[in-house]
Amino acid sequence: MSMMMRRVYKRRATGPSWVPTDASARLWLDASDASTITIDTGVSVWADKSGGGYDAVQATPANQPTYSGGVISMTRTSSQCFTISNTLGLFENTVIAMVAKVGATTTAAASVFGMDTSPVNNPSIRIGLGGNQVNTYWNGAYVISGALGSWTASHRIHVHALSLVGGAATVVLRQDGAQVATGSRAWASSPGTNYVYINKSATATAGHDMEIKELMVLPYSGENLANAEAYLAAKHGIALA
Repeated sequence: MSMMMRRVYKRRATGPSWVPTDASARLWLDASDASTITIDTGVSVWADKSGGGYDAVQATPANQPTYSGGVISMTRTSSQCFTISNTLGLFENTVIAMVAKVGATTTAAASVFGMDTSPVNNPSIRIGLGGNQVNTYWNGAYVISGALGSWTASHRIHVHALSLVGGAATVVLRQDGAQVATGSRAWASSPGTNYVYINKSATATAGHDMEIKELMVLPYSGENLANAEAYLAAKHGIALA
């Protein structure tokens, strides 16, 4: 009488189990998901996976970014950028995380991810200015500033954490898991503000030569900050500090 032996194989995880929707993401743009990309002349729509409907759009064919291999690419010389319909709540009490590489910029007022048509007067994240300088603007005043060093090797993870307590904003900027700088600013913004831009300047449509793989906006918490960094690092093969 023969005995049959059954081998039990455990399924190996092929990626991080946490995803941004587990944290009730307010915005989630994921260029690795080709189903979220609509191509016209270039990318006309980069669909939001959060369920909130905050699609990144560019209706003008000449200004549409390019897409290849899970990467959205934009150049400052061709006015390539996205617009996202916005409410003020998109920025309040948030962790903003992205995997991006930012090169040359058109102007000191260029933002990677910012609100309204004039980033110098509204909340925005400014990266790639003045020899790889990182600046975050909050209603016209510098909140934080720190040198990042060379960007030439690879995409990097950047996390901008904004917590509002009693009308005051505590802002922390992290790169690859390490804190770059921190600061504070009172919360104030125009209720008429209704757009967010990716790659925008105050004086031109496009701000930077820029590549971006993923961008998310999550409710602010230490847990969401840690999970976002771990998720992006594992998914995009970037070692955290």
